[in-house]
Amino acid sequence: VAYFSGFYIFFAPQPELSRVVLREMTLYLKGRQAEQFQGSCGRITDHLASFVIQARDAKRLGTREDPPLVGQALLATFASEIRRWIAVDDPDLKTGLARLRRMLALQVTGLAPKAGALEKRMRKA
Repeated sequence: VAYFSGFYIFFAPQPELSRVVLREMTLYLKGRQAEQFQGSCGRITDHLASFVIQARDAKRLGTREDPPLVGQALLATFASEIRRWIAVDDPDLKTGLARLRRMLALQVTGLAPKAGALEKRMRKA
């Protein structure tokens, strides 16, 4: 959440403009803006992957999943949540970050009843 909070703080003062910017950023498919946007997403994913590696090495995460894939999943959650947050009439920074924290915690802790149970079942499928 600390990593992503700067984006929320940046977009909070001008929600109307931020809505337009965030909407347009997802449409960059070709051209210089697309290259810059995709480059930024790649750097964010790399940062998140490095955090995953550090947390895994420190035994704070138990996943064996590929760190860049985890980074992409976390980035996708952030991208969805910041758009959901900025879309309300009067986006509250504290509320938006609290919801992001819940969504990221859900990803990190998972839904499996026991650590590794879901991975084991998916390997069998």
